[in-house]
Amino acid sequence: MSLRAPRTVQRAAFLPGVEDAHGNVRDAWGPVVDVVVRSWAPPSADTVPPASGRDPVVRDLDLYANVDVPNGPRDHWMIPGQPVGACPDHPMLPCLEQVGHAEDYSAGPFRSVVGALRINLKRVEG
Repeated sequence: MSLRAPRTVQRAAFLPGVEDAHGNVRDAWGPVVDVVVRSWAPPSADTVPPASGRDPVVRDLDLYANVDVPNGPRDHWMIPGQPVGACPDHPMLPCLEQVGHAEDYSAGPFRSVVGALRINLKRVEG
């Protein structure tokens, strides 16, 4: 079973170590492209408070997508209705940055295959 992917968002892939016009190496993001996803929502209740010796994933929005949706750590996502963020390469877009790798829920223990990813997003500020 696979759920429909009825919504369009935008993504700019993270490009580490790109040389700018002045010869400086810096992080950059690729062109903004449309991506079809399932949905997005505020973080679920599985957010864990910090514990000694561990770094929990802090996120502002959960993005749900099919497993074939391209994504990667530090990619920038533009989601309709989100506040305008501080995207370095796209300053006037409502920007959120992907935190880590997507969580893959494409196969469950009870032969349930929903083909879904949860992509953790954090608002870009400053």
